[in-house]
Amino acid sequence: QSISDDMGRLLMTYLVKGVNLNSIKEDFLSSTPTILNFSFDVEPLGERIVEEVTQKILEMSAPDKHTAIQINNWKRYPRDHMNRGCKTVMESLTRLPSLLHLTLDFGWCREFNGEGWNSVGRLVSHFSTTLTNLHLNFRYCKNGISDGRLHILGDVIRKCSNLTHLTLNFERNERNISDKGVGEITHGLSSLSKLILLHLNFNACRQLTDRSVENIVKGIQRCR
Repeated sequence: QSISDDMGRLLMTYLVKGVNLNSIKEDFLSSTPTILNFSFDVEPLGERIVEEVTQKILEMSAPDKHTAIQINNWKRYPRDHMNRGCKTVMESLTRLPSLLHLTLDFGWCREFNGEGWNSVGRLVSHFSTTLTNLHLNFRYCKNGISDGRLHILGDVIRKCSNLTHLTLNFERNERNISDKGVGEITHGLSSLSKLILLHLNFNACRQLTDRSVENIVKGIQRCR
């Protein structure tokens, strides 16, 4: 299977001002000064195709456009290559001229570890001055989440001073996150003066106490 010139066969959706552009020529895209929204699901794609789709995104990007990226269902990526593949894709995306919105779904990726985590952190950090929307799902990533890694993420988020929408899902990381880790995340909120919507999910993180609730409230107060 290989990438076709027919956008519909890429299993991706290109949206410009809400218009579906699956089959519209690239010269139209390049003449439209707006946000390019690329969304695709890892599940029906093979490992090589995911990386080829990423390259296609790079080809269609342009300096006069902002880009929005949404990648769903990383749990369907081949397990043995998940972190290597994540690193390849994240490093490729750093070559975009601009990244405005980023959504990554690593829910139930039990193989997701430090290599994948660090590559996501580097991508977010690279676009810290342009990102306005950041949505990361780490639900039940039992091997990829720890207080130390939340410290790293908190530092990265602190640099994203233009964020208006932030979603972080850490649900069901029962024994991986403590009050200390939540404190690291909420401390990162201190510089987000433009934040409009915040969604934090620590459901079923059993080590957390009321101290985490206090830290979240303090973090919200600091970013006002």
